[in-house]
Amino acid sequence: MRDATGDAVVWDLHRIDPEQDAIVRKVRLPTNAPHVGLLPGRRHWLLQEATSGMVDPLRPPIRLLLIDAEAIRAGEVPSCD
Repeated sequence: MRDATGDAVVWDLHRIDPEQDAIVRKVRLPTNAPHVGLLPGRRHWLLQEATSGMVDPLRPPIRLLLIDAEAIRAGEVPSCD
């Protein structure tokens, strides 16, 4: 989920329990990019940062981050800055 209401863009990944229809946990992703893409994997997740579609409609990647999947599950995603 993207939140751009403050001074900087922040991204949170929410774990949802579909049976309870409730958010179980929230993890702050280590990025302030205007656009992100996530590719989940068993051992790692790839976080792709990109520019806004207003700047470049093709949104070429700015940076790629490899995040440990276990850290995401534990809610302990480290800062990559």
